[in-house]
Amino acid sequence: NYTSSNGCRARLTAQIHIGAVPQVAFSPDLVCLEAEGSMVSFTNLTHPKDVVAEWSWEFGDPASGAANFSQLESPEHLYTEPGPRSMVLHVLTFDGCEALHSMDTLLVDIPEVNFTWDKDCFSEMQSIQFNGSSLSLHSELSSLSWIFSTTDGEILDVFVNEPTEDTVAYTFPAQDEYNVSFIAQNEAGCQGEISKLIELIPIRELSVDGYLETFEGGAEDWWVRSLSHPSSWILGVPDFAGFEQIETDFAWYTDLPELPDYLEHSWISTPCFDVSALERPVIQLDLMKSFTPGKDGAVLQYMDWERGEWATLGSVGSGLNWYTDSLIMHQPGGSSTGWGLTSFVPDTKWMNARYSLGELSGQSFPHSRSALASEGSKELSGGMYNQGFAFDNFFIGEANLKRSVLEYFTNSAGGYIPDADVMVTALATEYADYVY
Repeated sequence: NYTSSNGCRARLTAQIHIGAVPQVAFSPDLVCLEAEGSMVSFTNLTHPKDVVAEWSWEFGDPASGAANFSQLESPEHLYTEPGPRSMVLHVLTFDGCEALHSMDTLLVDIPEVNFTWDKDCFSEMQSIQFNGSSLSLHSELSSLSWIFSTTDGEILDVFVNEPTEDTVAYTFPAQDEYNVSFIAQNEAGCQGEISKLIELIPIRELSVDGYLETFEGGAEDWWVRSLSHPSSWILGVPDFAGFEQIETDFAWYTDLPELPDYLEHSWISTPCFDVSALERPVIQLDLMKSFTPGKDGAVLQYMDWERGEWATLGSVGSGLNWYTDSLIMHQPGGSSTGWGLTSFVPDTKWMNARYSLGELSGQSFPHSRSALASEGSKELSGGMYNQGFAFDNFFIGEANLKRSVLEYFTNSAGGYIPDADVMVTALATEYADYVY
């Protein structure tokens, strides 16, 4: 309305449209990122949505380039690293109105967790210590939890500790298999969890007479295991080519299949042995090798509880008939050192191998295994096939340090000297007993 100084009046009418400005809001579905990064979905909480013509997102991740922006209503974005982020949602309505909402948040790494234990040998009323390790870079740890359960899922015990208490000692009720879970939670509520299966093994306490397993009556407390691969181990009479079988002489041997792309990583696990009563423990076994040269092999290992991993027992030439190759391609038990072949000349009779266990002296419960790596049976030469590995007469006991001396005198001009040397060598080999 307008009135002039002379009292004249005029009216101008115009129609104005007031557009609705939406209330912009959103929420990321998680703030906990995996170590390799995580896809984060955004829930669009804007109201009302039907007035919005354009959505414009910025995820606060400039390192992702063009992926840092989106025009979708409810997008998702891959964050590869944790850390602080400024996220923005800008909207433009059909009426040309603009509104935005920003959020400053902290994307937190899920704690990295792992744990080991000091032995898997079972003794009643004796605890096993579990040692946890955890790392959370962008948020302080708030708690560490342990869950002990049966393989059927029955929970036996739960322990919730302060973040500085990363070890726990637990006594299992019986010799069996159990699931153990370790969980680390940080102050942002992110949880890292790892579960492992522990298989408790009986302990054989050794006297000076030692332990001898011939497998004639079976293989109590010996187990076949593999790394998600098939296993060709058989307890029976080996059928290696050229080997003279004895009907009741059982042993562990492999029956390798003829399959393309076959690769076996398996092992025979022994009982635990208490060798604390032995001053000079030694180990010996009879074995036969029939490997693809340079590729397949076998090794004897023991569990190093301090490092939580299998350690190779000995090196090439460190004992009697102890290891023959240090460049085995398929690495039995993760070791390139072990029994192998450089040319295909397989054994046709048992070879006795012996090694001093001085490095394990004083350990109460060494646990060992015979590990194999093989790509299966193949025709190598003259219609002959590799057949793997066999072992028998496993012994751990006290070294026999008694020595016998054999001397003989001959006439150097005599033609029978080579024959005498062969006889003496054969006698010494047959009755050598322990060489340590």
